[in-house]
Amino acid sequence: MYTDTVAHPAIQVTSRRLAARTVVAIEGELDIASAAALREKLFAEFRRARAAVVLDLSGVSFCDAAGLSVLVAARRRARLLGLSLSLAAPRPSMSRLLQITGLQRSFDVCPTAGATA
Repeated sequence: MYTDTVAHPAIQVTSRRLAARTVVAIEGELDIASAAALREKLFAEFRRARAAVVLDLSGVSFCDAAGLSVLVAARRRARLLGLSLSLAAPRPSMSRLLQITGLQRSFDVCPTAGATA
């Protein structure tokens, strides 16, 4: 098992590698202030990932357009690298945001991090 943590004033990102799956837990506000740090962290994780990456969104308390942009960029980068990318455990407000923007159709969204394959 591999664990790594990156802290930013508005967000904390913790990664765990379990077999072929990397789980990236995001806590805090996913907004313009934290978007660049998150993008950098995710892209670094993708370079180390083996097959599947799960973004655990259970700790995301707020997300704006910059945050959504990071998720879209992450999906694009994961596909280019041949990785699967899933979103897990979004709070109701995040689920609603994904639904309103139509992004829930672009991602595999699971109710819990443990439900991802």
